[in-house]
Amino acid sequence: MDKITKILMNLIKCSIHKENIDVQQYCALSQKEKEQLFQLCSKHSISVIVGDVLGKSKMIEKTLDVKKLINESFMSVYRYEQSQTEIKKITHVLTELKIPYILLKGPRVRKYYPEPWLRTSCDIDILIHEEDLDLAINGLVEKCSYKKQERNYHDVPLVSPNNILLELHFNIKENMDNLDKVLIKVWDYSSPVGKDNCLEYEQSNEFFLFHLLAHTAYHFQHGGCGIRSILDLYLIHHQMPYNNEKLRMLCREAKIETFYEYVIQLSEVWFGESSHTPVTSAMEEYILHGGTYGTKDN
Repeated sequence: MDKITKILMNLIKCSIHKENIDVQQYCALSQKEKEQLFQLCSKHSISVIVGDVLGKSKMIEKTLDVKKLINESFMSVYRYEQSQTEIKKITHVLTELKIPYILLKGPRVRKYYPEPWLRTSCDIDILIHEEDLDLAINGLVEKCSYKKQERNYHDVPLVSPNNILLELHFNIKENMDNLDKVLIKVWDYSSPVGKDNCLEYEQSNEFFLFHLLAHTAYHFQHGGCGIRSILDLYLIHHQMPYNNEKLRMLCREAKIETFYEYVIQLSEVWFGESSHTPVTSAMEEYILHGGTYGTKDN
């Protein structure tokens, strides 16, 4: 792990563990090294977390670059509030139309962060049954003025009047047979959040974590998954109760059990107290090079 990577991971650890930043370590960086650090933050969509940590320190000079990161944190709070408002509108329409739905990824992951807005997201992901798709789209277009985009492999994108992107999923498949044969069972592993004919469903803890692992594995195989995906897994692994054997059964069926083991090991190196192995070192290099969404070169 090089110096820039080590300091970045320490900054993230300060945020998620609510610890004081090692000011001397950060201040000892040259301006060029600080620029490299900020570029790495941007590349992996974690500027908000680093900006929040640096902004809270009274010992760190608020240079233009640091101010930019702090502004990212302020904007993230605003985007989070916008997103929450939009989720309420969407789920209200789905409830009116009596359409069962599952909130995917971000909305559930956020509660494991120190502050929900620290977990940025560029869109809202909601799963419904495919047979309800036309009804849901028409309802959102008519009642909320959403604009429908071109249908994708597993979702139909819709854009709100204030440019919030909704990915309305009719499945959560990744177009990889080993993953998809398990992911198609999502509704079998989901149950209503409340009583009295509640239309909001939630994946079991084991399937929720499996879905994130499968999504991470898909991106990892296709060029990289980014630091934030590993951070999501670390926080959930440590905070969300789940049956490890049930999770392993799902991973085994999807042929990602080995990936699961190594990606958790890497998360412990980055955000815990573990040391690198040859495999986690290779994973680190690959992920850092690929950025949030990976690269064709990777």
